[in-house]
Formats: sequence, structure tokens, C-alpha cells
Amino acid sequence: MIRKATYLDIPPLLMLLSDMHQESPLDLGEIDWTKTVQHVITSIEQGACFVAEDDNEVIGSVGGYFGCEWFSNRNTLGDLWFYVRPERRSTSAGHDLITAFKQLSNETNVPVKMGHVFGDDLDRKDKFYKRHGFKRIGASYVKGF
Repeated sequence: MIRKATYLDIPPLLMLLSDMHQESPLDLGEIDWTKTVQHVITSIEQGACFVAEDDNEVIGSVGGYFGCEWFSNRNTLGDLWFYVRPERRSTSAGHDLITAFKQLSNETNVPVKMGHVFGDDLDRKDKFYKRHGFKRIGASYVKGF
């Protein structure tokens, strides 16, 4: 089941985001929990945070924000995170979460942009996003991690 997150979801969301952080192949450093909690709260308050549940357990989430690019006054919906627990990735949770996020974009008449910055299996992720109507527009490069 997909639903908008509430303040009661903050503890399980933080556990989920901690797991996502640990999955990164890069050394991302320590999590700043104060900053993380504030981003989660902002996403919830903007109505841009969704959770996937199974038997009352949060198994995935997409969280985003409404804002403008540095060069424009055009509002966009961007993702802060999009994560489904590895053992639940064979379910429809990822599809259902991205569908809810795109629906929010449609309801607010705001374009959406999402990315996959950290992690492996980029070909699979590219195909996933393309199946959901997104097009790839760039890449990320890192040094010193």
C-alpha cells in the first residue's frame, strides 16, 4: 500500500534512510541526523513524501521537495530519496512509489525530476526510469570519496 507519509512515519523513515546510506558504494561520511530529520519533515509538510507499506511495515519511500533551480523561477518537484528495501525490490513497491510521485507532479502541474546518484546496477535503474516516462539527461561524477 502506498500513502502519504505523516510525522508518525519519521522513525521508520530514518531507519530506511540509514539502510539506504549504508548501501552506497561510496564513503558518504556520517549522517547528520538533525539535517536529515529536517529534510524528512519538510518533505512530509510539502506533501511530497510517500511510503510503501506491507503488514504495517515501511518497506520503501520516495521523498521530495518543491523548489526552483538556481537559474530559474520555475517550480519543480525533485526527489531527495527513492529507496525500497532490497528484499522487497521484486514487489510492485518501486513502481507504486514512483507512480504516486508522478501523480503528485500531475496534480500540482509541476514538472518532476528524479535521479539515481549512488548505487550500482545503473542499467536496470535507467530502464526502470525510462519505463515510467523519464528520459536521461546527464550523469554524476565524483572524486575523493
